[in-house]
Amino acid sequence: MTGTGWTPSLLAGLLFRPVVDPLWVGLLTAGAVGLAGWAWRRGRDGEVGAWTRLALPLRLAGVLGVGLLLMGPSVMPESGEAPTPTPLTILVDASASMQTADVPPPETGPAVSRYGYARSAWLDDARLAALRREHDVRLYSFGPRLSAALPGEDEADHRTSDVLGGVAEAVNLSGGGGHVVVLSDGRHSAGGDAAATARRAAAAGVKVHTVTLGGATRATDLALEARPRQPYLMAGEPGQLDVRLDAVNAAGRGTTLRVRHDGRETARRVSLPAADHAAGGNASLSVELPVQHDEPGLYVYEVSVDALPDEPEANNNAATVFLEVTARRMRVLVLEGRPYWDTKFLSQALRRDERVALKQITQVTPERRERIVTRTEEAGPDASPPEGGSASASGVPETLADWSAYDVVVLGRGMEHVLSVASADALVRYVSEGGGRVVMARGRAYDPGRPGGGALGRAWSVMEPVVWSSSDGQGAGGVLVPTEYGQTHPAFARLMRATDGAPGLASLPTLDEAAAIESLKPGTRVLAGLTAGGTRRFAPRGGLSVGVEGNEDGVETSGGGVVEMGYGRGRVVAVTGQGLWRWSLATGADEDLAGVYDAFWSSLVRWLVMGAEADAGADVSLRLSGRSVELGGVLTVTVVQRGAAEDAELSAEVVGPDGSVTGLSLERRAGAATRRVGAYVPTATGVHTVRLRGLDETPESVVETSGGGKFAVYDGNAERRRTAADPGLMRRLAEGSGGRVLDPREPGALGQLLAAERAARVVPPVPRYVWDRWGWLVLLLGGFGAEWLLRKKGGRW
Repeated sequence: MTGTGWTPSLLAGLLFRPVVDPLWVGLLTAGAVGLAGWAWRRGRDGEVGAWTRLALPLRLAGVLGVGLLLMGPSVMPESGEAPTPTPLTILVDASASMQTADVPPPETGPAVSRYGYARSAWLDDARLAALRREHDVRLYSFGPRLSAALPGEDEADHRTSDVLGGVAEAVNLSGGGGHVVVLSDGRHSAGGDAAATARRAAAAGVKVHTVTLGGATRATDLALEARPRQPYLMAGEPGQLDVRLDAVNAAGRGTTLRVRHDGRETARRVSLPAADHAAGGNASLSVELPVQHDEPGLYVYEVSVDALPDEPEANNNAATVFLEVTARRMRVLVLEGRPYWDTKFLSQALRRDERVALKQITQVTPERRERIVTRTEEAGPDASPPEGGSASASGVPETLADWSAYDVVVLGRGMEHVLSVASADALVRYVSEGGGRVVMARGRAYDPGRPGGGALGRAWSVMEPVVWSSSDGQGAGGVLVPTEYGQTHPAFARLMRATDGAPGLASLPTLDEAAAIESLKPGTRVLAGLTAGGTRRFAPRGGLSVGVEGNEDGVETSGGGVVEMGYGRGRVVAVTGQGLWRWSLATGADEDLAGVYDAFWSSLVRWLVMGAEADAGADVSLRLSGRSVELGGVLTVTVVQRGAAEDAELSAEVVGPDGSVTGLSLERRAGAATRRVGAYVPTATGVHTVRLRGLDETPESVVETSGGGKFAVYDGNAERRRTAADPGLMRRLAEGSGGRVLDPREPGALGQLLAAERAARVVPPVPRYVWDRWGWLVLLLGGFGAEWLLRKKGGRW
């Protein structure tokens, strides 16, 4: 054995590491012992005293001790493995694409859903228990955001999937170090850069391991989606239908797009673009179809695309679109008592809408009131050119008749400087009795602490959608994010198109501040929640960035950012804060967001005028919150009863595209005995019809309503349209962070990988010399010293 080897000892717990070959150590020790014995025998020729006899054992003990030291006696310390468990975060994709049943189960049998396979094969109880014995396991699901709860297999149906955002948040929660395992199909419907996310994980010492579930290809399929860009148009106003065609395994091929309207059909040949490898090899095509009608009414368009020869399923190749057209301009009054940018930009946005006749009255100073009139049909000094406006001193509406001259009234702040108490009372009657529409564009429209403000608050409290806090102060602002209800609302249609259906990605500025809210009133609907956190991409004038994370199921807020409520025959909308004007500046930062601000106000006003209530004069009138509703969205049905039908007990039902009938519950709204509201969540695409019953004793009697009760349901879920797995994104995440791409068929590979990683972190034990102590040195030197003293005392040197 060489001098660097280890020699096992007969003594338990000891190892020998000789500095030279053990044979040489033995020879040297034996030679030294021999020399000591020869010296002792030579000393016997003379007289040997008792002290001299004691020196021999000490000399032999010293020689043997030196020989033992040359053998390098050592002990092995305990392992240097860290006792703390390794952080292990497991992320499970719970988006709708994970419902695709294309994953083979571990045993023979039919394919199962990706989410079901992840739960049964990778996250079974025994496997998780084994992982928890060695690791600090944290389990999350994700769709648009991270959640600590794992939904059931049928409930894993999120409309968006933010894979990169989930990984980034998991890295932050880990606190640095550890592992993140992603179980997903790689379908990422949010923004972000996979390579950048992986680099951030690597910088934090976190390895991301990915498991790609599902196939990269599917059967050939075309999916058509069509909706009006403006659901409500004025007579003679040009508009368009937005058509989107998603193709799976059909990139580069051609087909025919057909549009049927009023008994006529037009056809055009379209070619699908080349495959988008970033979208899993799929392709999409957007087509804009111009529409224009000179007469008011409800117009129906049937849009379809011819099925491909090898397309097995063509039930998603057609869509029906409803378009409402009205005859006159919308009359809008804007009142402002405390001028600010919000009112200025809001008015400019409405002036750019050719179908809006706008009057703006601003209390500039206590002594000066300014009026600007645009496209008014009034005669007299207020008339102004279409794009301009003349300003002069003017009064404001005082009576119900004065308010009724307008379709929509927009209130800014400081209304105590503009309106009298009598005028405020008339405004309430304008909403409840006259079916008027009011927008509170900057939160609380009055200051309760100023003279006159408290009286306005008491008058308007019955029609406000929220209960304002008793505090006069303003709370922090935040980002407006459309709720699930708001995502299908016409006011946010342009924003949803700009963000490709992912509201959490809106690159828009925050509100400056928001009025404190105690609660929402019964019947109030939240169109957009107000939240904060994250990072936005657009910050005007170099301001600090504040962003938001997506939320499809409703946004956690202190009361909502944009809310609406029906009151009597009318409707009130409130934007609970100010600062929305900065949306108009987003054009320079992101071309996709161009026109979002103008479209918000224009669409909101059009919806209030043409979509929120029925035509006046009918005994029973029906209004739908929209003519196009996304699958799984919410359709609000409003029924107003007047005259002889005011006390009639009406019921409602929805007839589906297959003829099935679903009952619809209508509830009376508090304080509005003649108004009933119901909500319907469609579960099938196609044309549906709302029917009312109950005006007479004939069960078959169906109430004829103005505008009709037809609406179309479309499937706008990108997670359902594009379900092919994207292993490329998952590979970039793993390789960029130093992680591994795991085979989905081998769930046991995760435990083996983590065990190997854990073993690699174990510090190998290093033998330690047992003689490397000061006590042993003292003992050895003391022995030799004692032997020398004994020999000297015996008269020998």
